[in-house]
Amino acid sequence: EPTAEPTAEPTAEPTKLPIPMPTVAPGNPSKMPSSYPTPEPSSDPTVVPSSVPTSMPSALPTPAPEAGVLVTTPDWHTVSEESGKQTSSFEISLTAEPLDTVYVNFTSLGNTAMDPAWVKFTFGNYDTPQTVTVSGIDDSIDQGPWYKDHIDVNFTSADECKEGTRDLPCGQYVAYNGFDGTNSADGKSLRMDVNVTDDDTAGVQVTTTHVNTTFDNYGDALGEDMYGIRLTSEPRYDVTLSLSTDGRFSYTDVPSVTFTADDWYTVQYVTVTSSAATGRRPVCQDSLTREPAKYKQKCAELTGRKDVISHAFTSSDPFYTDATNSVQDVKIYSTVFYDPVLPPFLSTAKFTTLLNGVLVTFDKDTVQPGGAGSFECVSVLNLTVTKKTLGTDWIGDGALCSWLSASSLKVTFGMGPTVIPDDILHLKDGVVQSSNAYASLFAMNQSITILGPDKPTVPTVTFNAPQAIGVCDDLTLDASASQGSGGRDMTFNYTVKCSNADACANVTAVLDEANKVNGGTGTHTVTIPASVISKGLKMEFKLTASNFLGEMTSRTTSVEKLGYPAPNVAIQGGNPRETTYSEELVLRADASLPEMKCVADSLSNAKMTYVWTELTGQYTGSLSTTNPRILRIAKNQLLATKSYEFQCFVALTSNTENNNTASVVVDVTQQPVTAKIAGGKERASGTDQALVLDAGDSVDPDDMSDEWSYVWSCVNKTDGTVCKDTTGGQLQIQPNTTNALARVPAGKLYTGTYEFSVFVKKDDRNDTTSTTVVITAGAPPVVSIGTLSEDKYNPIADSYLRLAGSATSSGSIVSTEWTQVGSSVTGAFISGSDMRATGVVQLDALTAGVTYTFMLTAKDTFGESSYSTVEVVMNEAPSSGGLSITPSHGYVFETDFSFLSENWVDEDLPLSYKFVYTVGYEGSWTPVADAQASASYDALLPQGLVEDNYTLTGMTVVYDYYDSYSSATDTTRVLPVKYSTAQLANISAALTTEALELGDPEASMQIMGATHKSLSGGSSDERRKLTSSSEEAALRSALLETLQDTYAMSDITQANVDSMMSTLDGIVNAPNDLTTATAMDSLLFAQKLLVVSVDNEIGISATGTGYTGTALSKLLLSSMFNASDVTSVTSVSAENVTETLRYLSMAQLDGAYAGIGYTVSSSLIHSSSTREEAQYLGGDSKGVPGSNAKVSFPSNFSHAAKLKVSGTTYVDTRVVTLGTDIYTAYDGYGSTVASNMYGSSTYNTDLNSAVTQVEVMDEDGNVFDVGGLDPAEPIYVTMQATEPIDTNFSGWKMEKICYTDGQVLEIDCPLGKQTYTCDSSLGGVDGTYFLDFTCPGVVPTCMWWSEDEGEWANEGCSVVNYTSTNVTCGCTHLTDFVLGKNVSTASFDVTFTSAPTSLPTPVPTSLPSPVPTSPPTPVPTELPIPAPTPAPTGAPYPMPTVKAGLPTKTPIAAPTKVPYPAPSASPTSTPSKVPIPVPTPVPTIAPTASDTVAVAATVTMDGLDASAITDDDIAAIKTGLAEVIDGVSASHIIGVTVTDASTRRRRRSLLGTAATVSFTVQVSLSTTTFTDASDLVSTVSSTLTSVESDSSTLLTEIKAAATSTSNWDSVTGVSGTTSYVVTRSPTSVPTPAPTLEPTLEPTLTPRNKGSREASLDAMVYGIIGGVGAFLLAAGAAWHYKRTMRKHKKYALHEDLGSGLSVESFSSQHLAIESSESYSIDLESSGNIAPDLETSGYAAPSPRAPARPQELNVRVAAQLEDESFPEVPFPLCMPEDEMEGTELPPSAPPHELTGELAVLPPSARPQELTGELALYEDQERFDSL
Repeated sequence: EPTAEPTAEPTAEPTKLPIPMPTVAPGNPSKMPSSYPTPEPSSDPTVVPSSVPTSMPSALPTPAPEAGVLVTTPDWHTVSEESGKQTSSFEISLTAEPLDTVYVNFTSLGNTAMDPAWVKFTFGNYDTPQTVTVSGIDDSIDQGPWYKDHIDVNFTSADECKEGTRDLPCGQYVAYNGFDGTNSADGKSLRMDVNVTDDDTAGVQVTTTHVNTTFDNYGDALGEDMYGIRLTSEPRYDVTLSLSTDGRFSYTDVPSVTFTADDWYTVQYVTVTSSAATGRRPVCQDSLTREPAKYKQKCAELTGRKDVISHAFTSSDPFYTDATNSVQDVKIYSTVFYDPVLPPFLSTAKFTTLLNGVLVTFDKDTVQPGGAGSFECVSVLNLTVTKKTLGTDWIGDGALCSWLSASSLKVTFGMGPTVIPDDILHLKDGVVQSSNAYASLFAMNQSITILGPDKPTVPTVTFNAPQAIGVCDDLTLDASASQGSGGRDMTFNYTVKCSNADACANVTAVLDEANKVNGGTGTHTVTIPASVISKGLKMEFKLTASNFLGEMTSRTTSVEKLGYPAPNVAIQGGNPRETTYSEELVLRADASLPEMKCVADSLSNAKMTYVWTELTGQYTGSLSTTNPRILRIAKNQLLATKSYEFQCFVALTSNTENNNTASVVVDVTQQPVTAKIAGGKERASGTDQALVLDAGDSVDPDDMSDEWSYVWSCVNKTDGTVCKDTTGGQLQIQPNTTNALARVPAGKLYTGTYEFSVFVKKDDRNDTTSTTVVITAGAPPVVSIGTLSEDKYNPIADSYLRLAGSATSSGSIVSTEWTQVGSSVTGAFISGSDMRATGVVQLDALTAGVTYTFMLTAKDTFGESSYSTVEVVMNEAPSSGGLSITPSHGYVFETDFSFLSENWVDEDLPLSYKFVYTVGYEGSWTPVADAQASASYDALLPQGLVEDNYTLTGMTVVYDYYDSYSSATDTTRVLPVKYSTAQLANISAALTTEALELGDPEASMQIMGATHKSLSGGSSDERRKLTSSSEEAALRSALLETLQDTYAMSDITQANVDSMMSTLDGIVNAPNDLTTATAMDSLLFAQKLLVVSVDNEIGISATGTGYTGTALSKLLLSSMFNASDVTSVTSVSAENVTETLRYLSMAQLDGAYAGIGYTVSSSLIHSSSTREEAQYLGGDSKGVPGSNAKVSFPSNFSHAAKLKVSGTTYVDTRVVTLGTDIYTAYDGYGSTVASNMYGSSTYNTDLNSAVTQVEVMDEDGNVFDVGGLDPAEPIYVTMQATEPIDTNFSGWKMEKICYTDGQVLEIDCPLGKQTYTCDSSLGGVDGTYFLDFTCPGVVPTCMWWSEDEGEWANEGCSVVNYTSTNVTCGCTHLTDFVLGKNVSTASFDVTFTSAPTSLPTPVPTSLPSPVPTSPPTPVPTELPIPAPTPAPTGAPYPMPTVKAGLPTKTPIAAPTKVPYPAPSASPTSTPSKVPIPVPTPVPTIAPTASDTVAVAATVTMDGLDASAITDDDIAAIKTGLAEVIDGVSASHIIGVTVTDASTRRRRRSLLGTAATVSFTVQVSLSTTTFTDASDLVSTVSSTLTSVESDSSTLLTEIKAAATSTSNWDSVTGVSGTTSYVVTRSPTSVPTPAPTLEPTLEPTLTPRNKGSREASLDAMVYGIIGGVGAFLLAAGAAWHYKRTMRKHKKYALHEDLGSGLSVESFSSQHLAIESSESYSIDLESSGNIAPDLETSGYAAPSPRAPARPQELNVRVAAQLEDESFPEVPFPLCMPEDEMEGTELPPSAPPHELTGELAVLPPSARPQELTGELALYEDQERFDSL
């Protein structure tokens, strides 16, 4: 044991301190020290006077001499600023001996320096002259040729004298402190004058005296130049130089520059620009002309530019003024750069064929002002100047412009244009510019005459009229859907011929009056009263329509008046009408009850019967209907070139003799064939590659049975000649038997550009298309793009186009990229898809009417690249039309409002019209009817809101053939009518019953909409209270029943689903007025609507989505989810909510591509639904709108979650937050959780977030059962806390002191008082210690809903990170999640300072030193604290203050507390003969016996059936793997096994067949090229990664080696791979096994440390020694028992490292301490969440110490919670068994040093911990 003798007492002898004078900074002698030095203390005390007087008086004292000084100096000192050039000097001495040492200090005004700056005189040298040299201090300020300074002399002395220490009595010496006398030589003042010669000259330097600028052809500044400027001397005051030019057209970037004393020498740069010497733009005004040939670019104003920049001073410095200084002028030389091209000139302006716009062309490409897409025409056109007197709206209200190309501008008219041919179109000046990069000139003074169209459109008259009318009914002829108007009113003229000419006169009179309205242009709709039409009269009406260009057409229709009442019926659209084989035919009959006013009979009810028939007999398919008024014939049912006639028979159900019919002839036109060549519009190929041309995607939309024929040809695009091969002969294209495929062999074409064309023919239809192929040298990647399915695409929101590309190469494809060619469109591709082979285009980023080219480029591992392109044609929406609603106001339930949509223009006919409305001016739109052929519709509307003056906004949405649409709006007012609840219920029931009896479900929904709006009252924020809530509840229940009946009669279309969801939303908008049964039925109805939407593949619109979200939010507040109503309703309803939201997600994603997502955002429901390829889901995050909630998937999620799908399979992710607990009634907390809230105030039952649902599904909605993920790579679910979380952990920390054993401390914690009983054994020598107490705190917990237990659980889901608002949970499965609250357990740490003793050094510890000291100290030092140093270092001041005339006490310098370097803490008495035994750390693995290394790997193959694998297949696998893994042969592949990896759905139906191939690659390093195990695993891993992305090469090699390929033909790809080292490279020298004898040097040596740190090391090494020995013993016993178990995980860390110790351990944690901030890696991938919040509390993990900045760092790591063998000191045990267990002998952790780093509190230990290194390998564990 080392000795513990204390060091000797410190000496009390004072240190004698010499007193040097303070150092004066050179060059600044005027500054005095802050205090004066204390005189040297005498060693003897002052003499005490005698108490007995002497017998003889003393002699008379000698008179004291006077102080004086002798200075030998010139009258003037003349010195120079320039160093060493001219100096001066003087001598100084004292004339009388001083009392004490005298310090003479010299000061000046700061311009003069003295050397030395002070001198010292003592009684020994006081009369010896000392020489002082005077020199000038160099500065940078100009003060003239010379300037004055002076030197002052100052005296300082303690003036102390101790009698008996000097030769004479002290009174014979002179005091000099503060002496201010004169020079003893001449009696003059001691101040000496100095002349300083200045070497600075004030001035300004410029870097150049001329600059060169340029301006462009337009006259504006183009190229700039600059010059620099600075001062030549430091100014006394700021100097400002103002800059000015002598002309108006040269400019400096700053008006002035300012220099200060700090930056005077820094060059400041001035930028100069110039423009043409005139304000006109363009400069050459005389050249403005509409004719390019007469345009002049040059004129005199553009040449001969010279300007000058002058400078003027502003400063208080007299040397920097205009009078005393000057600056050189800077000349500006300006040059014009002429444009390489002329500005654009208008070429043509011509009406479009449809007359709804003007196409403007330019003679060259422009910069396309206005940008991509549509923009207001005022950006490019002058709309106020025309040839005729026209208003500014001459192109119509809402007109838009768009660039179809860089030289083609389209003006699309708005509503009501007035422009006609021969009007003048004026271009806006200074806007249109050439696209040439060097162009500056703009088109100016440009105008052009607008020409008429080449082939103007001719009107098409469409009649909507009955074929027969009842005896009492008026006749309405409606031609509002006629086309060809060009977007403006047409002229209509009606005539009639009758079977009885005399009876026709009254009808003719009505028509004549109609033709006179609107200024004689007539009207498209005429109503003829029943009274003017005779019974039995047959009439043939003719309508002639003409547009504004005079183009006209006529159409006739026949109508008969019956002699009895009959229903009114007419089929919308023209008769005859056209359709095609490939489109659905929809026939809508407008029908109404007959008028009975002219007969004596009345109708008994409103019910009518509808029967549809086909009259020609050619159609034999189904004629059944859901909505009896609408007949739908599916596509591909009506044959091309055939004509059909469909009839609708309508009769009164009560009397079928009262009937009427309407019929329409449908002509099925033949569609043209379309030739298509796969691969792209243009692509690249190589000379060494065969070129394959495929026209097999050519389309016959009529699907006729005739055979295709193909003829291929080729043209050299360079010279237009027929293609020749490399032999010089005509290129022979080798078609296959069907000619759809053509092939050009490799080596047949030289490099060049070729156009290959194909002529396709089927029956008498044909088409031609071509593709361009660029032949390059070699064999670049083969890039191909699939053909497009549509001729046109719509640039509308939420519309996408999938471009299916592919790329192959003899190497590997390393990158693919999509770009857009030929325009500057940004954001065309959805994020990320532009870097994939298949790209997805956001169509709403493109411009209508433009044809775009997209290019796919691929690059391979050889650095070769190739490309292919595809063209996309964008459709134009209908334009130029409008909407009118009549009347302008009316009353709810009493007024029918007429919607009329007219004058719409589009080339893709027929048009269809949908009408919608919103209450107020904006909001969600509710359809009044589905899209229809009629341009008019009568509807019943709900009342408006009082705050909007009861206004409703109506909108017409007009669709063309390709479903591109435009809209227009109008408003009307719908006033309320006061009804009681009972009255409202009766009116609603009567009207909806009548509507359904008439077969009109759309009218039924209109009535229900008006009803629930009336229930809600006339305000948006206060619901109208009616007489009885029970009556209201009954009415809502009745409305739901009516909605169910309406649904049964409605076709499933998007518009109808929107309308029914809107109605449902209105029914449930008062949750408290819903019975539980009504709420449940409403939820099920919403689910039913979504199910049929999915089944019918119609998806759901954004409008329908919005209504669904709001309806479900309201239902969450209903009694279905009320804890006080604990029935099975809640459990079932929770399941129904989940299922409904799942179907909503499926409906949103119907037809979606990868990378596309949709959201829902309502009061209580926020969701995000996204579709992605499985291979891209790993590492992805999905957020939720309106919330911070999100889910983050681990890398390789598809494989980790065992989805068992190919990488390209679509996988849908659904993330939903529910703002209420849908599991309230059965959440395990029962009565403590309030209805629809987050719980009571009991912390352990509170819920503190929305319920978050996370599901992963396939396209069909089958949910993947995701669970059992690796806890080290969990799914991270972030949730937003409802109530803020306390993250102020400092408020949880309390500090107390324990003085006595058993003392009870009361601690005031935020959640209540806590107590602590002191334990003196934890303290220092006297048992006293400091207590750092951590109070319990409210912390978040992560919980998930357990369907099996019916409650919230938390196993497998833990807090990873949280802030005051967000919590991130790491979970190993997917389900419903929620945040809970919990209270953490109180914890504490102790620290102490040993009690003070007489020993100045600490008592040495009993721990041995880890190794002998070298050399050891033989005995303790006699004085371990050495004497203070003889003289203090550093500046001698401040010193003790000296009082004049009084001796001070001898100053005593305190002894140094701990000298540096410190002595060793505990020297040993004698050197150890035997080294102190310290076990070495755990050894490393012994070296392997040979140089063999091995890597284990797996490959999961989709479609492979493991049960069918044979030995031959195993051999083929080895061969295939050897072919793809570089440096490996088949003999290196061992241990190949194939196991089943198929995934099954919950209902046991097979989701996907797959098998996992496991194998080991084992090689010898001496016989292969591999350097070590890392090299091998890198090669295997990279190869398998490539195989996972492209498995074709591996499968090809396996098939080639297999006897039979039957097992391999079904393999679709590889969905997952793994690889890891199983045998490592041999070590060079093994670490020896642990021994009882230490190594000669420390095995683990940290950086060099001081003695104190070394003492800490001694303690730490002791701890490690004890713990190490214990771990070995415990590990051996533990290992013995563990080896009896198979397939277990073994945990033991290999090396703790220097300075580390085990603080504590239990079954759930291991706490490790460090005396330094080590980075501790526990060799496990812990719960480290990606992209976590940077603030807040992050749970410590193996890779993230809790507080690395502290001296001590604790790292918590989780061990397996298993039982352990009984050993003296168990490695791990449950915490509740720890009490009383003796730990291994070691010093308490708090003796290491400093404060312990305390982890933040946690509710559960597992939330703070990760796993130690886990090893499956038994041998690996043994070696440890």
